Amino acid sequence: LDRDSDAWRFLVGVKGDLTAKTSVLLRIGWEWRDYDNREDWDGLVAEGSIIWKYREPSQVRIFGGPANVESLFEGTNYYVSSFGGVEVSHFLSERVILRVRGLGGVNQYPEDPTLGVGSADRTDHFIEAGASVKYQMRRWLAFELGYNFLWLNSNFDEFDYTDNRVKASVIFSY
Repeated sequence: LDRDSDAWRFLVGVKGDLTAKTSVLLRIGWEWRDYDNREDWDGLVAEGSIIWKYREPSQVRIFGGPANVESLFEGTNYYVSSFGGVEVSHFLSERVILRVRGLGGVNQYPEDPTLGVGSADRTDHFIEAGASVKYQMRRWLAFELGYNFLWLNSNFDEFDYTDNRVKASVIFSY
């Protein structure tokens, strides 16, 4: 199955301060996906976030929106994921950053899959949570250790899963 495609996304947005420590960012636009051997897709995209800098540079970010996600499910090019979450980035010191994140949402597949003897709408509910600690050794060098948990519950039992990941990273930047 060839899933080669090109995608274009154009967004316009507004960013502003609600208070001295709270800002908001809203973006809306249109996305086009041009598949080589499948039906093309286009549609509305949007995203938003509120950032509260409770102690500079530490912050809480609340975010959400719908997203069109490329699908690996046979017969479906994409699914629509509607999600919302919160992320806290807390500076324990000048060089040590703790990040905690949680989000949840619903994935809806536009085409009905046929499994077994019939077909039905596929809908997945998910919850994701994670934490990481980053040590910024130099401006250009950082080390990060993290954990991420994902739970997905589908109305088709064979697609239910739980995923646990531990990540260790060395980050070079210039």
